[in-house]
Amino acid sequence: NYNGGEATADFTIAKAAITITADDRSSQYGEDIVELTYQVGGDYVSGDDLGVTLNTTATNSSDVGEYEITVSWNENPNYTATLNTGKYTVTKTALSVTATGYSGAYDGKAHGITVEVSGSGATVYYAETELTADNYTTAGSTKEITRTDAGTTTVYYYVAGKNYDAVSGSKTVEITKADPTYTAPTGLTATYGDTLADVTLPTGWAWADATQSVGNVGTNSFKATYTPTDTANYMPPS
Repeated sequence: NYNGGEATADFTIAKAAITITADDRSSQYGEDIVELTYQVGGDYVSGDDLGVTLNTTATNSSDVGEYEITVSWNENPNYTATLNTGKYTVTKTALSVTATGYSGAYDGKAHGITVEVSGSGATVYYAETELTADNYTTAGSTKEITRTDAGTTTVYYYVAGKNYDAVSGSKTVEITKADPTYTAPTGLTATYGDTLADVTLPTGWAWADATQSVGNVGTNSFKATYTPTDTANYMPPS
């Protein structure tokens, strides 16, 4: 009973709501910054271009700590977006530390341990007691510990830096007694009938048997021993 007809209906298409969230990322101090990534949530239509750009102020030379990852996009007219920042964490890295002790004979010079560190900005602390994370700044000192006299000293070290995992340990400084250097007495004179006790020797020297007669006129040889005045650092006569 009726003829068909046509009509136009007007309606409004609302923008879809989405979230763009930067993923948290991390790397060790000194390493290159890893690729930044993100997640899209909400009523996103797969394949649509959002032109997402991620940025952080962290670099491979940034100190240990947390840095913000910011999000920007192309403001696609089909969406309203909530942008959520992420966190980039720079973590501590390992130090390469080589420690060497010292061993040698007494030479009158001061000797200590050697601590070679690869990382810049790291500080070496020394002490004669064990150093830990709790006491290295109070019990330790950046001044090297040395030994001059014969004997043994254990030197503890603690290497710390804000961008590094701490390294600690100990090495010894061992100084042995040295063999004394001397010149045998010459030009000694005596009179027939004397004993060796009548013949004066240079400082440090003593006759093996001072009661022994000097003997007949002529040139004679007798045993004498040398004792260094510094017996703490020099070997006694054998």
